[in-house]
Amino acid sequence: MKAKNFLVFQGDVESVASKTPKAFTNMFEHISNSKELEAEYEKLKLEMDTKSNDAIFNFQRKKGVIAERKEV
Repeated sequence: MKAKNFLVFQGDVESVASKTPKAFTNMFEHISNSKELEAEYEKLKLEMDTKSNDAIFNFQRKKGVIAERKEV
């Protein structure tokens, strides 16, 4: 962009400043086109949560096996 000047219509700054955090986030996501990636993000987040729970379960199981081994 080589433009150094731009117009801001009357009330635009005030309308953006008075938005709620949720509305501001939605506006920002619309401008950045990140809404298109929302489904993929949710899928990957669910996968991460599943793998995290699996890791915690395996760690607890490992601790149990070590405790059993010490007992024997």
